[in-house]
Amino acid sequence: MAKKFRLIGMPISVLDEVLSKKEKREMIARPARLIPANPRLSELSLASVFLSSLTFVKEFRELFLKDIKMSRSGSLRVFTEVSFPHIGITDQERGKKSSLRVDGLILQVVGKEIRDAALLEFKMGNQDLHEPQVSAYMNMAKELKIPRLITISNQFVPHITNTPVQGLQKVNGVNLYHFSWKHLIAMGSVLLTDNDTNIENPVEHEIMNEVMSFFRNENAQTRTFDAMSKEWAEVVEAIRVNKPLTKNDPRVATVAHDWVQEEQDLNLKLSDELGLMVDSRKRAAKDFNDRIEIEKKAIVENGILESQFKISGIVSPLKVQAHVLARKVVCTVEVKAPLSRSTSTGRLNWLKAQLERSRKNNQKVFEEVLPNVWIEPMTKGRGHNPKQPYKDFDTLVDESKDTDIRVFRVSFEKDLAADFTRTKKFIEKYEEMVLCFYRAIVQNLKNWEEPPPKMSHSVEGPDEKISEEE
Repeated sequence: MAKKFRLIGMPISVLDEVLSKKEKREMIARPARLIPANPRLSELSLASVFLSSLTFVKEFRELFLKDIKMSRSGSLRVFTEVSFPHIGITDQERGKKSSLRVDGLILQVVGKEIRDAALLEFKMGNQDLHEPQVSAYMNMAKELKIPRLITISNQFVPHITNTPVQGLQKVNGVNLYHFSWKHLIAMGSVLLTDNDTNIENPVEHEIMNEVMSFFRNENAQTRTFDAMSKEWAEVVEAIRVNKPLTKNDPRVATVAHDWVQEEQDLNLKLSDELGLMVDSRKRAAKDFNDRIEIEKKAIVENGILESQFKISGIVSPLKVQAHVLARKVVCTVEVKAPLSRSTSTGRLNWLKAQLERSRKNNQKVFEEVLPNVWIEPMTKGRGHNPKQPYKDFDTLVDESKDTDIRVFRVSFEKDLAADFTRTKKFIEKYEEMVLCFYRAIVQNLKNWEEPPPKMSHSVEGPDEKISEEE
């Protein structure tokens, strides 16, 4: 019986011999180049630039390998347009009888031996991943004993361990990961920002900068989510006229899917802007399909869609809700009140001082959001909390007298009226609200922190203790 072809465990010198063969070829592949020689910009151009950038930029490589749970020891060999004629899996999706060709291959080399590997499939522009092709690649990985398949496209998922492909069956021994192009751009942006994850080598920093410029170029077609589907207006109207909707309604599923895609797109835009990775996962959701079910239930039961953006250093998660019936978007954070101040007025004035500093820091943006900023003091032992626009702050002080304020809810609320049902305008306004609220107010807020306990002045110092012992 012929010995099965196995990449993992193969000496790298044997791989070079396999690739140099002209007949009875077991593997066909092209080395990935940072400057690809493809005749036109295609997914293979993107694949070549991305894969080669992993070999050139240490921090980018380590960040990516950590995400896909591949060891960061050794070095990488990377290839594009990879096929394995001997395993007999054909390109059935395109109606071809030729060997199935995968867009990319990563090999981890330790010493002189291949220790680990990953197959990659890339899509660009409006091209989506489809179940037959991804299933075939997973079966290819299983046959080759390669433990992971990575897909990259403009589709968004809540987490890299989720897949946008519907109806995909798991394959034992093969882990599936998915990255959007915006996710990879955000990763690169974080590394190029002045923070703790900087790229140390100046040459590698410039290479990363050029790679990110390539991916951001409009010809690369790395797109954002910019419009809800046409079903959005139908679902909004059904809720407004009190027409019953069910979780099985395909329009509800489409809207839920769109909401999650937009959430991830905005998540990555925030990451790109801030230079750190933002987390918007809902812990209750086990996978992508489970997350869709959660949003479908929320649409049907209360007509509210919600996302939470967890950003390191801010006072609380940034919660964003779309209230379908009221046609408004609400952005909210919570601030811990200063319990060291004994009166409600003192605590409110402490918050006001923070907001006024926000005004001074960026007056133009602050004045834009000011008419729609609300303050709600959360009080202990009170069923109903007062809530007023910030411009009516004095009224809020009167309504909050003699209450024990523990937390302030600061929100930015806007009725989008007819724009709420417009597929593109809704996304534009929604994103604009979140970014303006963060820039004008959220980034300037601080929680009150309880000071450390103080020692009594009566405690003797070390000198006194020594003199007593003498």
